[in-house]
Amino acid sequence: MRRAFPGIHPDAFAHPEDKAALEALRSVPGLDVLMRKVLSSATESQFHAHRAQSSVLLGPHQFPSIHRMVRRACEALDLPEPRAYLSTHPMINATAFGFESYTITLHSALIDLLDDDEILAVVGHETGHILCEHML
Repeated sequence: MRRAFPGIHPDAFAHPEDKAALEALRSVPGLDVLMRKVLSSATESQFHAHRAQSSVLLGPHQFPSIHRMVRRACEALDLPEPRAYLSTHPMINATAFGFESYTITLHSALIDLLDDDEILAVVGHETGHILCEHML
């Protein structure tokens, strides 16, 4: 049985250096808002378009078992479900990205190498990045 953490705050698990960096960013009034606006308008739409063209969108009919892992990780952290993609890539990696609309991208090499519990752990790690706003 897996645990859920409804309403969990990033302070419960964020690394102290990550928390310090985000606090430093937010100590300059409006800088986090400005960065979010600039980065979201300049890069986010291009990123989402590239993902849609070069990767497979996970869903109930496309890699449903991995899609369920994304849903399960988001439920555990009480996080809205981001779009999730599978990208054909030889490097073992996964990423989270977004400011207005979040995505998780898993590389195919990661899926080929890891078992289901390990993939779920990676997905949980990426959802943690979203919850902690590490994209800033």
